[in-house]
Amino acid sequence: MSDEPKPEDEVPVPDQEAPAETKSGKKSKADKKKAAAQTQTDEEAPAPVPAESEAAEPVDQLPASTLADRPAAAPPAASGGAQDLFQQGIQALLRGEYDAADNLFGQALTTYRKQGDRAGQIDVLEQLGHLCFLRGAEAQAREYYQQANLMRAV
Repeated sequence: MSDEPKPEDEVPVPDQEAPAETKSGKKSKADKKKAAAQTQTDEEAPAPVPAESEAAEPVDQLPASTLADRPAAAPPAASGGAQDLFQQGIQALLRGEYDAADNLFGQALTTYRKQGDRAGQIDVLEQLGHLCFLRGAEAQAREYYQQANLMRAV
């Protein structure tokens, strides 16, 4: 007697993609029904939930910080020159180069005022307020914030 399993002795593997085939290469009726049922179940089943190790890390709340820690949105109607100065000022501020940021924001503010761009002026005034706050000049920071709020209210 041989130790090879006979087709009727084969045990199907639970999560097997295709049903087991017999030695003749043909699928039995039971295997075909099982495959059809499995296909139907797979189509109806919801997407599998990833295991804990595969799950995405939860997003924690960002710590409270000044807006200078985050990149500011560029003023939408700004011209290239003023907007470039504003963005360079933001980058200098983020690098901790406060004198360079102050200079760039001053140039951007002057350009926005010449253009009559209120949104640009408000954005620069707020960034100057953040800069003063980071330098410890809280009174000056409040003045910049108030100027921005007054412009926003008009």
